[in-house]
Parts: sequence; structure tokens; C-alpha cells
Amino acid sequence: MPLLLLVAGLAAAAGPPGTLVRYEVVEATRATTPAGPRETALAGTVSAAFGKARWDLSASRLPGVAARSALADAGALVLLDPESKSAAYVTREEFAGLFQAPAGPEGMAAADLRDLRATVAREGSGTPFEGMATIRWAVSCSFTLVSALPGRVVRVKHELSGTIDAVDELAFARTPFDDLLRLFRVRGAAREALAAGLSSVTGLPVRVRLDAASEATGEAVGAGDAPALQPLKSSTTTTRTLSALVRRPAADADAPLFTVPDSYRSIPLERLRTGGSPLP
Repeated sequence: MPLLLLVAGLAAAAGPPGTLVRYEVVEATRATTPAGPRETALAGTVSAAFGKARWDLSASRLPGVAARSALADAGALVLLDPESKSAAYVTREEFAGLFQAPAGPEGMAAADLRDLRATVAREGSGTPFEGMATIRWAVSCSFTLVSALPGRVVRVKHELSGTIDAVDELAFARTPFDDLLRLFRVRGAAREALAAGLSSVTGLPVRVRLDAASEATGEAVGAGDAPALQPLKSSTTTTRTLSALVRRPAADADAPLFTVPDSYRSIPLERLRTGGSPLP
């Protein structure tokens, strides 16, 4: 998300003067790969007031780091680890990177991307959310990565489709933690194309479902005797669901929720990393 949009999102999060907004959010991913199935989930609470926002996870940490909470204030993002009482200031790129797919094997980074198609289009009415009307947005993206490896050419075809239900009435409650792009495990030009399309989505996204599939095939090239690569298929379903929306007047007693406690020490992001990402 560009910095101007980040700042705009925080301004919108303030909503009507003196309003605090809070909602529960669950993000879940189910993946089936040649290595077997895997499921992960992030559940927690997002709060917004005073032009600031906070995301607290209830039973897990943010991907790849020890932090259980994150604060957003104007252009600043801060990860908080209550166990070590540490705070790490991060850039928007570093925060988004926590949710990106791991880089492929050596040599795959130079893959040639072909046949890229990405669309985000308004589809009509979605399922109502807590008595409010929603607008449904349809998302689709497909592309093929072609990589030349020693003695072999590998092609990985990716296809993704999904829907986003958003409430225009709650546009003021949208925060940087509602950035939809981080739900997409894609990189490079595909990510840029989706970012452009997602910028048209209005309102507060309250329900998201994304179904993705990939198939890798390979063929031997040159004089080598590299064996043929059997097709390798993977599929992933990602959902994001909001619930228990609360709107009430903000009070002075709410202000500490959106600040870094004085007892916390500032550390570099690298000291919060746990050496792996729970995301498939």
C-alpha cells in the first residue's frame, strides 16, 4: 500500500469525531501441497480511534516474528512483543513482507512471467453483514512462470479466483490492517497488477474468500538425461472474516491502547524474527 493510502486509511479510521471502532477478525489458510496438507489461522481484534489503529492477536503471533500486536499511527507501523516488552518500528514494505509467500528455490527468482491476467470488478450485492448491505467484488488472476534450470525447463501455472464483500457504510472504519493485498501470496508483476485492481475496492472488507491453484510441469532440454518432472499440484484457500463490530464514543481511557508503553524497549526488526513463517 502506498504511503499516501496508508495515511489516508488512518485518517478514515478516525471516522466520526470521537468514535472508537472494534471488530474481531479471523484469517485462515488451508493448503494442499505435494508435501501434505497444512492449515494456519490468525485470530484477533482490530481497534481504531484517534486516527490510529491496533491489531491484537489472541492465540498466535504475526507471521515469522515474536510480535503479538501491531500499531499504526500516521506513517508509522510498530510491532509489539508483550513477552519481552519490545517494540520494533517497521516500514510498510517490511510489514507486508511478513505475509508474502517465501521466495522460490535458487534460480526461480529469474523466472519469466507470461500470460498475466488480473481483474477486480464490482459484481453486485454480497451477503449482508450484521444487518448492513454489502457490495461484492470478484477477483481473478492467472499467470505462468517459466524457469530454465540445469537440464530442464519448468513451467508453473497459477490460477486464482475469489470474492470480497465490503460495506460502504463502514468505509470510515477501514485501517491499514485491512489491506487486502497481503492475503495474496504472489510477487512481482502479478502483485503489482492485483494492487492496482484492489485499489478500486471501496468500503470496509468484511468477508473475503480466495481459491488458488498451481501446477508445476517440467521437460528435459539439451543433451542431458534429466528425468521428466511429474506434474506437481498445490491448492490454497484463504478466508478473512470480520464479526462482532462495535462502534461507541472514544474516551480518554482508550488512548493508551494506541501508544507504545513506556516500559517497552525499541529493538530492530531482525531481533523479533523467529526464523520462519507460518504461512503456507
